[in-house]
Amino acid sequence: MKCLLINPFYPISETPSPPLGLAYLAAVLERAGFEVKILDYVVYPYSRESLAESLNSFSPGLVGITAVTMTFDHAAQIVGALYCQRWPI
Repeated sequence: MKCLLINPFYPISETPSPPLGLAYLAAVLERAGFEVKILDYVVYPYSRESLAESLNSFSPGLVGITAVTMTFDHAAQIVGALYCQRWPI
């Protein structure tokens, strides 16, 4: 099964660091036999079109989105985009 993990955008004034929590989760999922892709919207510009392109080209069976207080609004936008595209959540 394919799994897409998403790190939502948040404003940062310094050099961003990799989403280590998602990287650890990806390693565990890969060990369990999943094919994993991480979208890091802190360094990769988000748009509904880019999300749709990633979903259509990768076709994940599972989508995970990390969310903390400073990323909650953007995470909610992504969930809304998934819902509008009728992607199973």
